Amino acid sequence: MSRSRLCRQDSEQLLPGPAFPTSPIRVEVVHYLGVDGPTDRVQISPADARPGVVVVAREPGERIAVIRQFRAALDAEVWELPRGLGSSGSPAQDAARELEEETGARAHHLEPLGHIHPDPGVQRQQMVVVRARVPEATTQPSDVEEIAEVAWWTPGELCEAVRTGVLRDGISLAALHVDAVMPG
Repeated sequence: MSRSRLCRQDSEQLLPGPAFPTSPIRVEVVHYLGVDGPTDRVQISPADARPGVVVVAREPGERIAVIRQFRAALDAEVWELPRGLGSSGSPAQDAARELEEETGARAHHLEPLGHIHPDPGVQRQQMVVVRARVPEATTQPSDVEEIAEVAWWTPGELCEAVRTGVLRDGISLAALHVDAVMPG
């Protein structure tokens, strides 16, 4: 039996630093009663607790949409699947919005496949993996300031990108796995 547990009282303490009152992300310190005694841990969670979405979008030739964008945490541009924070309360609506913003594609079929937790050691966030079918591959995102490039990779190109480390984003890798094991 584990003797570890979280103690959430007094856990609303925000970390020092610039205040972002409209940020969709909340950073807090939680008091953790571990095996070796009490300690504080940082926890990151969406401010409104709605799940985010990650989209596995395919066009009729079975190519999958990927985007390249700058990620400040890595100080680099990275390839990943389209994704974003949930705002509507409907994973299908959120996935349709993110897909169109990030690739320009409009889905004609959206299917939520399940939830993933990107990093449960630090984040309370969950993401809904959504499978999308689009009538054609487009590369004109409406959010041109965020997206550096849109591509549609064949399954072979996708496998090669994973094998060589070109695509190594954990959320994308988990979503591709969920998509691969779900029927349809």
